[in-house]
Amino acid sequence: MNRTDSVTNIFSAALMSAGSIAASVLGSAGVLLWLVIGGPSQGQPPGTYPPAEILRPSATPAESGKLPIKGMMFLDVSENAIYAPGMNYERYLELERGGKNQTRRYVYDTVKIDGRVDGNRAELSVEVRVVVDATGEETIEIPLAMENFHRLGPVEFFSGAENGNKLAVSVDQDSGDYELLASVAQDTVVGFRMQMSARVETDVLHALDFRLPPAATEINLISDSRDVVGVIPNRDDEVIETSTDNTGRSQFKVISSGGRFTLQWGTMDRPVSVPLLEATSGIAMQWNSPQDQLLQNVKMTVRDSRGPISSFKLRLPPGASLRDEPKLITSGQFGQQVELSKPDAADDELFLVTIPKFERRQSIVLEFRLELPSDSPTVKKPLPLQVPVVEEALRNQGTINITTGADYRLRWHQRSYVKNTTSAVEEEAAVDQRSYSFQFIRGAFTLPIWLDATKREFRVSSECDIELQDNYANLAMEIRSVGNGNRSQLLSVDLADWQAPRIENARTGAPLPWYESDDLIEIEVSYTGMEESIPVMIKARRPIQEASTAQADQRIELPVPRIVGSGDRRDPITIQEAIVRLSGKGRRSFVVDLERSVNLERTADSATGSGLERGGNGERASADDPRDADAIRVFAVMPPESAARIVGEMVVRPPRISLENKANVKLIGDQLVTTVTWLIETPVDLEGRLRIAIPEPNQLIAGAGLPEASSDGPTGEDVAAASDSTQNQWSVEVNDRAAKLQPVKTDASDSVESNRDDAEHDEATLLSQTTQYDLVSDALADGKMEVRFIHSETVTFQSETPETLVEIGLPYPLVQDITLRGKVELELLGGESHDITPAEKSLTDQLVFRTLPTKTVPLRISPRAPADSELLTGKIVVRTVISEISQHDQLIASLEGTGEFALELRYPDQTEPYVTLDGERAAFKMVGERLVVRVPSDRQKHLIDVRLWVDRTSGGLFQTIVPLAHVGPGAGQLFWQLTVPSDCHLVWTTPSVGREMQWGFDRWRLIRSPLMTETTLINRIAASQSDLIELSPMPTGNRYLFSSMDDRSFRALVGTRTILWMIVAGVIVFVAAVLTYIPATRNPLSSVVAIVGFAGLLAAAPDAAILVGQVSMLSLVLVIVMLAIRNLVLPTPSRVLTSTREARLDASTQSRRQPPDYRPPSSVAVTHSIGPEDVSKSPNEVAS
Repeated sequence: MNRTDSVTNIFSAALMSAGSIAASVLGSAGVLLWLVIGGPSQGQPPGTYPPAEILRPSATPAESGKLPIKGMMFLDVSENAIYAPGMNYERYLELERGGKNQTRRYVYDTVKIDGRVDGNRAELSVEVRVVVDATGEETIEIPLAMENFHRLGPVEFFSGAENGNKLAVSVDQDSGDYELLASVAQDTVVGFRMQMSARVETDVLHALDFRLPPAATEINLISDSRDVVGVIPNRDDEVIETSTDNTGRSQFKVISSGGRFTLQWGTMDRPVSVPLLEATSGIAMQWNSPQDQLLQNVKMTVRDSRGPISSFKLRLPPGASLRDEPKLITSGQFGQQVELSKPDAADDELFLVTIPKFERRQSIVLEFRLELPSDSPTVKKPLPLQVPVVEEALRNQGTINITTGADYRLRWHQRSYVKNTTSAVEEEAAVDQRSYSFQFIRGAFTLPIWLDATKREFRVSSECDIELQDNYANLAMEIRSVGNGNRSQLLSVDLADWQAPRIENARTGAPLPWYESDDLIEIEVSYTGMEESIPVMIKARRPIQEASTAQADQRIELPVPRIVGSGDRRDPITIQEAIVRLSGKGRRSFVVDLERSVNLERTADSATGSGLERGGNGERASADDPRDADAIRVFAVMPPESAARIVGEMVVRPPRISLENKANVKLIGDQLVTTVTWLIETPVDLEGRLRIAIPEPNQLIAGAGLPEASSDGPTGEDVAAASDSTQNQWSVEVNDRAAKLQPVKTDASDSVESNRDDAEHDEATLLSQTTQYDLVSDALADGKMEVRFIHSETVTFQSETPETLVEIGLPYPLVQDITLRGKVELELLGGESHDITPAEKSLTDQLVFRTLPTKTVPLRISPRAPADSELLTGKIVVRTVISEISQHDQLIASLEGTGEFALELRYPDQTEPYVTLDGERAAFKMVGERLVVRVPSDRQKHLIDVRLWVDRTSGGLFQTIVPLAHVGPGAGQLFWQLTVPSDCHLVWTTPSVGREMQWGFDRWRLIRSPLMTETTLINRIAASQSDLIELSPMPTGNRYLFSSMDDRSFRALVGTRTILWMIVAGVIVFVAAVLTYIPATRNPLSSVVAIVGFAGLLAAAPDAAILVGQVSMLSLVLVIVMLAIRNLVLPTPSRVLTSTREARLDASTQSRRQPPDYRPPSSVAVTHSIGPEDVSKSPNEVAS
């Protein structure tokens, strides 16, 4: 066997050597053959460059008559020349345009959609044709929109798919739009068809959205509804036709240019109980000469906010006739006629317009022409122009545009509800045609118009401002004129019974020449050279007289001055506008009676007050003027050239003021000075007098009792004397000018009786009485004013009591209508040795009232506390209790000396404090984040109790708890008692604090109990004054006690029992699983790691270590139970293949000795040849 293997190895080595020799021989023969046949060869010499024709492409052959371009030179950012071979101008321009060079390589041809609607689903067949330019090997993307359509099947290309063109339709993943992917070799018309579906909105109206490419679009849609009308809102370029098929279903045919639009349809003839119609008309008129007939081209838009319009009544102007039938021009319907009928045969101007069934919408547009009768109107006999209106409509409004020839000018008289909107420049421009525009807000108007020869007209407008006082009225009339040519003009003005006129230039205030002629005044108006005359200002006055008897009518009549006409009568004059503004001052207001007034109408400007302002020396209250911001009323004289008269009555207007109150009390030596400042704003003239009231302290009931009042009561002299004394103590200024307080005599017995009733309810209250005064000053008028009250009194300090109680009264106005701006703030400013604080146990230096105080304000004057260094802080106990939503702290401290005790609050804006000092509620103040309590000097030792509440939220697995306030360094020993709910346990606390607790067993658990009870803690702080301390009730739970020398180190971390169990039990289960299924971890090192980790936890957080140990023991019990169950459930392992008979070994074989030269197989590698005869079957092996 060994010999055979050696021969085999030798043969293999020989074959390998022979193969290598043959390969070498063949390679050498090939090289010799190539040298013999190939001949000489050349190569590039070293150190040279390749030829230029190899590196550079051949130059483009130049066209006939042009120079060839081999390349272009460019400059880079460093101004270095760079040569770009093969560059031409076309390529350069293409690179320069960059992204703008993307030329459109396709054109949308047509889009055709056929479909039907069933319920809220529409099935559509969309056919699209696109003209695509040749793309070569490139594939372009053509957007098709239609993102709200959903494809139902494969795309059918019926055109353009031949000649190897590559076409496909995909969906953009971001926008959802369909895209046509095209790669065509030559210009091709690509046509394809897609079966798609879309959702139909079925609200009040059915609606189907179309989002199509911009192309000529035709839509044929069959609806499952009957007797419906289709409409496309917010689009005017689509043409829609509605029809019905043989089964009665509605069909819609839409011709559009694509894009985004919505097709809506629904039953448009549903009844509307009460229509809400609105009509807007645009009227165009051409009037070349007075002899021509006047034609109106009317375009009327009628809307109904409640539903589609089926019919309405149209009223024509008197004598007007229709030249043609009205036609509908709504939503692409051109020339659709409507049905006209006569609802009343006796009324020739009233027509009933009926809209065709398939054209009924909420908004329709009618177009028709009218012929108005015209009999050569003149200035004395003008044409009464009226317009067609919709009967019973809420609003008829619109515009009128009248065009005249160059030989005439349009003239008119101003009337209500219609105004001219043509500028003077356009009206007087020298053109072939003149256009005049008017705007009307109501259909019921009549505008007198006529045509005049081509001469300039003198147009005048006036504005009268009438200011009413209690007994007289002031007039300021401004007259403006335009178009008087280049010479002076005379104006005739009728002032009626207005007296003492003063006429001046409205711009400069210079007087103008005038004279009286009969009952008129003639004013000479000069020409300024700018198409207008000098504005004239007329100022006058008249008394207001009322009927003397009570039975007579108390009305007042005011004539309105008017412009009569041109004095020289050479030029015609037109009164364009006459405006009257009424404003009132004083205690009485003028109420206009429009029914009795003559030729007076209210205008739209009356709601906004004086919208216009006059320049120059003219005076007019504007909207910013507080005097008459809401009292100016605007009226118009209609017709403007008529004599108007204002009729009304004078009614008493009570005072109305807007008040801002600022007050302060300060102590200067032994003088207590009270300063009250009023910022008053009133639209009513106070006429130099304002009634006020001042509360004054009367007597002290506590300890003294209420003296018996005599049967006669106080006399008037007593009251006057008391008032005079008070008057002497108060000084008043109005706008920095001295004023006077005049007492008002009232029944003093009523005041004393009222005070006696108040004293019966609260005998410890300082009674006060209110004295009324009249504040007299000529500066009290209307507008803004500043009133300052100053009061001074002497304060007597008692040596027996450290504090002094005083009362101050703050003036307040006795006006029914008072608007208080902001809150009433009283600032308390103490002196050098005393502080002023409220009497209600508060250290704040400011009192805030929501309304004006009508009673005296009690104040406390106490000696100012000494410096903080004189106050020593002893032992402190902080009791903290937490719940799920709040935290409450009680701080009890022993103090020695006097001064200010301050606490730093952690949440000053959210904390609610309550302070008691020596068992009585104490005053405190907030200074930034500090709570300051003044400790008096009445005793040497004090006990302070501060209670704090704050809302809190529990967040995270563990909660950090700290006291809500801290005293800081310098205090004695501090104790912190922490109470948490029963399901919470202490996990960690600051290492620097001491734990005043001991461990003990509660059944099988280790618990901590404080070393000192609450009674022991209180006795440590105040053994002799423990009755002055009232402990806050603490709920049951886990309590912990800590001690430290600085309360800023108090910090604890607590966790709920559930969280602790989940964390520790989870870790134990995880470790048990690792030890069970990873045998490599079952070694002594794991035990060492666990012991070291537990020791570290015990050193860092002993509280947490005890909790972990208790929970770990429970977890280990569960692990042991788990392993026991596992061993009981799993079956005993056994062999799969077992022998059917026992095999015994002879005893001789066990003691058989091996020969001396025997070596195990692992030490000597021997190759054996195994044949079939050497293989024998085992008796236990089963043949397969």
